[in-house]
Amino acid sequence: MKLDKLVGERFRERPAGCVIESHALMVRGGYMKGVANGIFSQYPPLRRVTRKLEQIIREEMDAIEGQEVSMPVVLPGALWEESGRYVSVGSELLRFQDRTGTPMVLGMTHEEAAVQLVREYGRTAARYPFMIYQIQTKFRDETRPRGGLIRVREFTMKDAYSFHTSQQDLERYYARCHRAYERIFARAGLPEVVSVASDSGMMGGSLSHEFMLLTPAGEDSVAVCGACGYRANVEAAACVAHNEPPAVLQPLQTVETPDAHTIEALCAFLHVIPAQCCKAVVYQKETDGSYVVLFLRGDLEANQTKLTNYLGCDVRPAAITPESGLCAGFIGPVGLCGGMTVLYDTSLQGTGNLVCGANRQGFHSTGLQLERDCGTVEYHDFAKLPDGGVCPVCGRPAIRVSRGVEVGNIFQLGAKYT
Repeated sequence: MKLDKLVGERFRERPAGCVIESHALMVRGGYMKGVANGIFSQYPPLRRVTRKLEQIIREEMDAIEGQEVSMPVVLPGALWEESGRYVSVGSELLRFQDRTGTPMVLGMTHEEAAVQLVREYGRTAARYPFMIYQIQTKFRDETRPRGGLIRVREFTMKDAYSFHTSQQDLERYYARCHRAYERIFARAGLPEVVSVASDSGMMGGSLSHEFMLLTPAGEDSVAVCGACGYRANVEAAACVAHNEPPAVLQPLQTVETPDAHTIEALCAFLHVIPAQCCKAVVYQKETDGSYVVLFLRGDLEANQTKLTNYLGCDVRPAAITPESGLCAGFIGPVGLCGGMTVLYDTSLQGTGNLVCGANRQGFHSTGLQLERDCGTVEYHDFAKLPDGGVCPVCGRPAIRVSRGVEVGNIFQLGAKYT
């Protein structure tokens, strides 16, 4: 077909509202058109591209004994209630009622539907193992769609579900899927895709790997060790902190620190470095609104995914009110009011002579040693692995953090859905 007959508008100028180059080029070239926030229509050139990608995926799935099926986009809420995800998944899952008042959802993933599809077939052990897959429309009500097709609400996804009679069989097939995904990205011409250990998130399960396309336009952070090759999503990477306990412990003293609300201001005022500070990060549980106070070393950031996994519920940054009993900017572990969950990051283990909040407006404490001043303390990993941090595998300070876009994911789900 001649170009002048090809449906779609093409532009010389960069369209307004396109933040990254790939989004601008696809709109300028007549590949797609926005319909709503995070929802796009595809013109013929993009359909040709996606058909070719789908063919590569089908060939690789068929090569590992996958069988293509089709499951509905609209699913009864009862299926998701059976797995517990109707309640546990947040507002990303679009829920509605049909004309009879029956709860329904728009599928964002199809674990429940896959189990329902083969529930009777799978009663005979001789039929295992088997794998079903589909290439189908999904809907995820993202809060911040961005980057054209990078983060959208409606999208096309290949999702596959394998069924096994033992963990050993699952692990063997997991390795086959991993290799199949590597072949898919190689055939699609994406050498920048790397496999990283990841957090399973709402999917559950014991093991997960993401396939990340390394690009400055990415929203995810990937930790890569230049020494041993370790790779992981920062959300799942263990944060290792080496501390040297001080030779002489100082007594706990309260000092006036006017206007030192931040770690930077505090360090400038007291002439210390962030690693000598114990900072507080405050959240609230989505379930009941109660406060969670996390203490960690001042040079590190809190990892909300790790915190959510530990607590077993979603959290949000806290709104600190006068009634909370917390003194924003001056929160410390000594003399902290009760009625809240208090947690300590492993980065504080083996430290001493720290600076922390004194739980009084305009005051901090120096000389903090947690075991001495707070009693028995239980440490857990709640921090993000920083750029230049210590590799959790080889122990060398060779971690580099890069940006990436998730283009694939595999999970070992165990018996969570079955």
